[in-house]
Amino acid sequence: MVDKLGTNVTLLKIGDWVSIPGGRGEGRGMYPMGYAPYSVCHETRLVKVPAGMDVAKLTPFEMATCMAANIIDLKAMNAIKGKRIGIVGLGPAGLIGAQMVRAEGALEIIGMDTDKIRRDYAISSGQVDRAIDPLGTDGKNLPNRPSTPIDTGIDCAGRPTAIEYLMDHTKDVVSFFAVQLGSFNYKGGTNEIHEGLKLRNHPGRNFECGEYTAQVIAEGKIDLSLVISHRMKLAEYDKAMELIKSHQALKVLFTFDEKDW
Repeated sequence: MVDKLGTNVTLLKIGDWVSIPGGRGEGRGMYPMGYAPYSVCHETRLVKVPAGMDVAKLTPFEMATCMAANIIDLKAMNAIKGKRIGIVGLGPAGLIGAQMVRAEGALEIIGMDTDKIRRDYAISSGQVDRAIDPLGTDGKNLPNRPSTPIDTGIDCAGRPTAIEYLMDHTKDVVSFFAVQLGSFNYKGGTNEIHEGLKLRNHPGRNFECGEYTAQVIAEGKIDLSLVISHRMKLAEYDKAMELIKSHQALKVLFTFDEKDW
């Protein structure tokens, strides 16, 4: 929330709720990072978000703006609306991506993850329509391209085996969100399994990604609180990191009182 204004500020007013989406030349030391009760930032680097909303619906905003870059890119390719979308990796990024492609009119969302707890949650929370284990029977029975039902794939895992599975089972385009954790084998030559498959690198986040994310949140099309599995005190930071590393948590919302500072 905007608490104080400097001179010549015209875009914001006291009480506005804002977030830093990135994409306007920010670099180290040029915008606030870390945990602090107050930060100073130039008005042109902030985007307004819905005021008074449950903060859990806003705290994963930064990750959502990163995913928005993939979604905007795929929209421009007409690769979402009316398409079957496959998402590998059902952590926070994959779940946000699932919500965004649903908001953009995806015909069906097929989630892929080897973790049963994550698959079950993605289904029970309504963020995907189907969830399959790539190493299980359902994953092995999914037809390879070109017979696969998946039109567009989004990689939110980064592991070479996961990327290769997604490429093997996606017809048209695979978009990369996750940091790649190793080299993968793209068989794109004539008569090879990946022939004709388009690969799209993460296009980079710009300010439009923040504006897009704020809009779909305000319109109720996505609910970022669905990727928060725990609420903990900031003093429990180390415990929270262990939960995340062991896949027992998705996103953790830290709470604190003024006395904590």
